[in-house]
Amino acid sequence: MNTQRAHNQALKSLLAEAGWTQEALARSVNLTGREIGLDLKYDRTAVAHWLAGARPRPPVTVLLAETFTRRLRRPVTPFMLGLASSPAHDGPTTHDGSTTHDEATAAEALSELSTAELDPRRRESLAQDPYHVPRIGAFDPLGPLGKTDGGTRQADDKGGQRVGTSHVLALRTAVDSFAVLVDSIGGSHGRTALAALLADAVSTWLRARSTAAIQAQLFTSAAHLALLLARMHLDTQAQGLAQRYLATSLRLAVEADDRSTSAIALRMMSAQAHGLGHHPEALDLAQSAARTASAAPAPVHAYVLAQLAVAQAAGKDRNHALASLRKAERLAEPTGSPPGPFNSYPPSALAYQQAETLGQLGDHRAAVTALTTSAGHRPPNELRARALTRAQLAQKHLHLGHLDASCDTWQLFLDDYPHLGSGKADDALRTLRRQLAPHRRYPPAEVILTRAYTLTSRRVDRV
Repeated sequence: MNTQRAHNQALKSLLAEAGWTQEALARSVNLTGREIGLDLKYDRTAVAHWLAGARPRPPVTVLLAETFTRRLRRPVTPFMLGLASSPAHDGPTTHDGSTTHDEATAAEALSELSTAELDPRRRESLAQDPYHVPRIGAFDPLGPLGKTDGGTRQADDKGGQRVGTSHVLALRTAVDSFAVLVDSIGGSHGRTALAALLADAVSTWLRARSTAAIQAQLFTSAAHLALLLARMHLDTQAQGLAQRYLATSLRLAVEADDRSTSAIALRMMSAQAHGLGHHPEALDLAQSAARTASAAPAPVHAYVLAQLAVAQAAGKDRNHALASLRKAERLAEPTGSPPGPFNSYPPSALAYQQAETLGQLGDHRAAVTALTTSAGHRPPNELRARALTRAQLAQKHLHLGHLDASCDTWQLFLDDYPHLGSGKADDALRTLRRQLAPHRRYPPAEVILTRAYTLTSRRVDRV
């Protein structure tokens, strides 16, 4: 019996079209995997095995497809790479996280995604979904964001449950509660509870009978809850899953004709792209968010423009970045808006974006001042935000050669760290260890490194 594998001609052809060596492909796959927290160490020998007919284990097949999609600037699936037995095994075919208008409504898309997340067999696979780099121009608020026919149409639930003001109030209360949870301890806790709420009550209420006004409010609250779950997944490096919730939230907001929430979703998409180093896409999304937020309340408009400033600064467009930042600062001045996670923009958050913009432009001293202001304005219950702000501040101090100030700030970060369930805080702790390692013989740095290693071992013991 001949057990020799057939050579993968499809992969060979696409490798040639991409103009990659085997080593270059391996390196690119490793980088794509790093975006979702996978420490892949493939080299040219692994690619040679794939070309000889071997199939990598999940989720590497999907990572390979995304890697080629980015390189060739067109959709590439595992089947096209010769790594799936049929197109049916490719999984989702949306490669940029953009809004799609298929037969599924926004409510159905939310129900399907949140229900899948509750299945333990699918949860791990969803968490390993790669980030799909968006197409430039995919989010024109005057085009693809137009409301679909399937939007807030009356449900088929004839004679079933009718929803009203009490249901809207319940969802708004849930939004406030989960927002406090994320801001206080991070995104590692509460994800399953929020997914269950979306899969059960929220999905049912979105399909129930109601007035048009109530239904629009329910869709907006559902969009806010989806944004919060996206934040949780961003905090744990489940980038692809977070992107899917952001896209679903955008669809829900569009169906509700809520341009403020649409702008917030686009702004969060821009921040995700920026954080992963996809700067042209981040700028495109930020510009789309700014257009969408042009008539939004001042705090929302300020929130969007602050991210636009960051994206412009990443492209070294200093004049436009500073102009966007100044406009955000004017709009963020107290307006009497009621406090809330989606209708206010606190000074601490704006100062953090100021620091990011100024740092991108090379003004690190001004960034230190802004981060100091941000940390000082964080409320006591916002442990996660305060800790991450201090982590950024400690790194800026070290960049400027202020070792003592960096050590003092890292100590404050370590005070908050044990109380957090945050993937980003874990990343910051690893950054601390890496950046202070060359200074380990300096007594204050040695004290911090010892404390950091102790906290790391305790965290591992609890897992």
